[in-house]
Amino acid sequence: MDRSAPALLALLLVNAGCVVRRPQTYRLVEQAKSSVLIPPGVASPDVPRRVFTADIPAGRGKCAADRGTVEMRPRGKRVRLTVDREALIRQAPGWLSHWTAATESRDCIAAGQGLRLGIRIIESLPLDPSAAYRLLYASGARTGYVDLGPEIRLQVNSPVLREGTPADAPAVESSKISGLTVEVKTSANLLGFEIAWYAVRPKPNAIGYEIVPISAERHVGGTAEAEAGPAYNYFQFSPQAAFCRLFYKADQGTTRIVVAGAATRAELDGAAQSLDSDPDACQKFGAGMCVVLPQHVAANPDVVAMVNGREVALPVGATVRSAVQAGGEKDPQRVLAQLHVRRLYGGKLVAVEFDRASQDIFGLTLLGGEEISWQ
Repeated sequence: MDRSAPALLALLLVNAGCVVRRPQTYRLVEQAKSSVLIPPGVASPDVPRRVFTADIPAGRGKCAADRGTVEMRPRGKRVRLTVDREALIRQAPGWLSHWTAATESRDCIAAGQGLRLGIRIIESLPLDPSAAYRLLYASGARTGYVDLGPEIRLQVNSPVLREGTPADAPAVESSKISGLTVEVKTSANLLGFEIAWYAVRPKPNAIGYEIVPISAERHVGGTAEAEAGPAYNYFQFSPQAAFCRLFYKADQGTTRIVVAGAATRAELDGAAQSLDSDPDACQKFGAGMCVVLPQHVAANPDVVAMVNGREVALPVGATVRSAVQAGGEKDPQRVLAQLHVRRLYGGKLVAVEFDRASQDIFGLTLLGGEEISWQ
């Protein structure tokens, strides 16, 4: 037999299009009593490491490895990454956000690319979705704080007060609880309430993020009016505040909301320690670096997903189950056969394939930007 025949046959198969193509969708599979989300372009849930070039602009500084977890070096105008899966999932909550922020501060990558790099890393390997979320975000209800990044949409509820009334004037003069009855006496200056929304956006050509008002809705006298922005912007931070964190602090039987800013994530951690030890530390951080919201103002950090074609704000850490319920379906299992989920990969929405005989898809933690539908 001609020894060139196998090579010729292989060439013919390639030319005929008979090549093995790696899946171009996410696949949610069960492995060792947990779920693993396999990203597009990866064939197996057991891939131990990935080497790839990320579409992240390289900086001019020096890139450094981190104990074998992630190695990065410039490759032309982009960066080349080697990611070890086992080392990655052993890291502490929020480690990846801190690592990418430090990488950005060393000018290893271009300014404003830290979060994109972190997301690209967790997109590169098969991971338990909850572990991937934990690597990016240490914050949540259990920690008592939320780091404010581009995945967050802030909803701020505040009273509408009579003109000339100070912004921090009380909206409630007194309250009384008698059994199941609650009596509240509101201030004569209270006219209604306002719901305002803020986006957290990357700073243009700079490290970090800024909190930007995007819209508001004012309710006065039973009438709702759309506004371009809130009557008062509570988040007027100094340009030096590149990273912000929202804290829930106990204060004499109530909960106060504090938002602190810092130039680096390391400094933000230091600010958190100061607030833990000194309730009045916010006033000592310097102008435009810390805000204590008035007691009658509430701020709710949400992630946003599209549910049946409608934008829905969901609590941080929400799952597909939460989104389906927010979309009006009390029993998510009823729509399992018709359910479709798409998730961002490289900035584009990609389908998530899953076993429709299993409810694992409902536990998929949302990062923001997902598209969920069943109608």
